[in-house]
Amino acid sequence: MKRFALILPLLALAPLVAARAEDPATNAASANAEDLSETFALLLAQAGKGNADAQYAVGYRYFYGEGVPVDLDAALEWSLKAADQGLPQAMFAVGKVYENPEGESHDWEAALKWYRKAAESDEERTRSFARNSIGTFYERGHGVERDADEAERLYRKAAEVKGGNPVADRNLGYLLASGKGRFWNDRDAVRQLKKAARHDETKVASCFLLFGEFGLPVDPRSASAWKRWAEDSEKNEESAGARDWDGWEWHAFGLGALRENGVLLDKDPEKAVVWYRKAAERGLPRAQLRLAEIHWTGKGVEKDEKTALDWIRKAVAEGSDKAKELLALQEGGDIAAFEKALLSLRPALPTP
Repeated sequence: MKRFALILPLLALAPLVAARAEDPATNAASANAEDLSETFALLLAQAGKGNADAQYAVGYRYFYGEGVPVDLDAALEWSLKAADQGLPQAMFAVGKVYENPEGESHDWEAALKWYRKAAESDEERTRSFARNSIGTFYERGHGVERDADEAERLYRKAAEVKGGNPVADRNLGYLLASGKGRFWNDRDAVRQLKKAARHDETKVASCFLLFGEFGLPVDPRSASAWKRWAEDSEKNEESAGARDWDGWEWHAFGLGALRENGVLLDKDPEKAVVWYRKAAERGLPRAQLRLAEIHWTGKGVEKDEKTALDWIRKAVAEGSDKAKELLALQEGGDIAAFEKALLSLRPALPTP
């Protein structure tokens, strides 16, 4: 029973988060398959006796397939048992299961309900992760009307937690640079992405954007490792196609920026356009306006003003204030001002 006593607090340290790589408990775990099966049996026995922490841990194991096959229905069942006993981490876990689009129980509104419960709990880190998740719902319109301002507020609240929340820092950085609504603040975006880049779970995606788009220098001591990560990442994403997870568009955009600027990867304007298009098709205004500039100037593609304007209109449909300003200038006939404004969207490299 001693092993159970040791591992249970580890699993209860942090709630489940959007990706397995972002879970502090996952990063800390190192048990082999035999140990996982043994400890799962101990956890299940305690869970069956009504121990809320054990019920949460069993749900966690079923969600991630640790020691047992992935079973989202079982993950939901056990997480709900713990949540009904008032365990904040389990409330968050229930929200995560409902959010998962691969599960039969996928339900945006139910996920949001449980995230709100977790965000009102007295457990500080769970509140932080829950606020971050609710922020993504407002940013993307999952179960609520899209509201980038509310998303920003929630990301900032989530990032204030003692010890920090790198996922919230990264998401806030993404939003500030996105072109959604009024947001186009590269300086503040870089500040947040630098915070996220200090943590292993959000390091790679943040640094691809910092290096490729914003021109931050790569440390020569780790340049070869970063080059391998970039090459492997591009290869994996090319074979997988578009991923169905929130934030993938930024991964694609980062690869496009690396290719366009010849950072870590060989300079290849055509490949850059492919990656930017993948990000743009996922509704990212920054990518849509980058494609507008590329097509308008004929940089890396054949010059095509009609296609450029089509991408600007797509960004307008996403609610981008920058896109609305650009379209007004073009439709008003002030082409010189339009072109100047379009080109000014490029970050001044390097961004301080």
